[in-house]
Amino acid sequence: MKKHYLLLFLLLPTCATAQKFRFGVSVAPSVSGALITNDGSTPSDIENIYKDIEIPRATGYAHLFAEYQFSERTQLQVGAGYGLSGYADKERDLSFALPEPAPALKVSAKYAIHHLRIPVLLKYAPLKNSTKWYLIGGLVNQYSIAEKSRLHFTNPDGTTINTTTDYAGTNFRKYNLNAALGTGFNFRLGKLDAFIQPMFDINLLGVSKNASLNRHIWSAGLSVGVML
Repeated sequence: MKKHYLLLFLLLPTCATAQKFRFGVSVAPSVSGALITNDGSTPSDIENIYKDIEIPRATGYAHLFAEYQFSERTQLQVGAGYGLSGYADKERDLSFALPEPAPALKVSAKYAIHHLRIPVLLKYAPLKNSTKWYLIGGLVNQYSIAEKSRLHFTNPDGTTINTTTDYAGTNFRKYNLNAALGTGFNFRLGKLDAFIQPMFDINLLGVSKNASLNRHIWSAGLSVGVML
């Protein structure tokens, strides 16, 4: 599958005329979180604990892409870029009872997945008399580069300690496939064609290969970009 998408990206210019083929660049600040799934072997009480403490976090992504125009209202986009996704844990008390009770520490966490993104998206303008507004959707191939966890400790005296390590909490899946859906609006920015595009995507496969309590990472972002 990797070879097929790479071949499509490399050969797309050869099947397009100058009028039908364009390049673009986009960046997107986003919010990312985890949809927890349970195969039934983890007690629901444990599942609910994780659902209660896990929250979304700030993330983002950026792409370079090529766009082929099938018609005035339909285009295919193939791109490549970098993305950051993940989730966070709420701050909570962390206390130790032995050998004697100690003042409570507070701890929070952020989990980050750095990845290469290869989106393959179809764009369609449903209005016959205007192509400014459009729908867009498709698949995003996601190849994990690194998985990190960052713990933030707050001591009783207010001092803090941060630690960042490779996240070894689960058997991470290096390749994932995301379903993506969004809408957008085209406009002129000086001499450039620009766009603004709210997008949502989510892992079709769990981030772990074999965890009973798995996570599907989702991202909701606002992509802005220009056509070159």
